[in-house]
Amino acid sequence: SLCFCEQNPRFVSLWHAMNDRLDGLIGRPAQVEQMVNVSDYVPPQINEKNLWLLGVLLAVFGTLVGTIGKQMIRRSEMYKQDRRERESSIMFSVGLALQVALNPLCDLAGYALAPASVIAPVTGMDIVWNTVIAPCSLNETLTSRRLLSTTIIFFAATASVLFRQINEVQWTAEYVEMVLWQNR
Repeated sequence: SLCFCEQNPRFVSLWHAMNDRLDGLIGRPAQVEQMVNVSDYVPPQINEKNLWLLGVLLAVFGTLVGTIGKQMIRRSEMYKQDRRERESSIMFSVGLALQVALNPLCDLAGYALAPASVIAPVTGMDIVWNTVIAPCSLNETLTSRRLLSTTIIFFAATASVLFRQINEVQWTAEYVEMVLWQNR
């Protein structure tokens, strides 16, 4: 089957004219060896070995979005106490959307691209983000006790990678069916 370009006589003559012109410039033989058919295009293959990094970045982004969502919900309550109902409603709606919709989508994409043993410690970033952002966004004071608690939680979550399961499972349709139907 011919592609659109090969069926259009204007394009073919333009192609030959350009090819002849290039011959004079770079000394190529004046012939068109083969036209490219659009259906023969093969998209570049994605290197799946590096997708785990994208998964980790999505999970980290999800924790940041979730923290911002939680803080927006808290700020909406502060607005409500100040009798600023409109701002309260907007902050609550946007914060809820970030926390309930965008955060889980980022987590889902992260778990799809990287092993759970790598993603799970990243979920401990919520408390780190909250500790860093809350003093600015909610006018909270960062005490030494809160900072120490945050540090302990972060390092404990990060150290959990050391105790991960080494064997990786190939999730085929048969394996998923066996896992779902097995007696526990």
